[in-house]
Amino acid sequence: MNTHGMCVQARHQSCTHCGAAPEQPCDDHGVHLCRICRATVEGDITYRETGALMRRLGVFTGWTLILDAVS
Repeated sequence: MNTHGMCVQARHQSCTHCGAAPEQPCDDHGVHLCRICRATVEGDITYRETGALMRRLGVFTGWTLILDAVS
């Protein structure tokens, strides 16, 4: 799954950092990493895909904004 797909799946969850409701973006350009992690725990994104995203990020926190280039 690419980053856009992960952002789409993550939007099905609420964000624990900014409080965005399900189906609402955290920001006009992406979602917070904690939301992607929540979607991973729920089974919408695989742990392998989330791990690959984190390796690409390098340094990250739960409130790191993952930019969705398509939105």
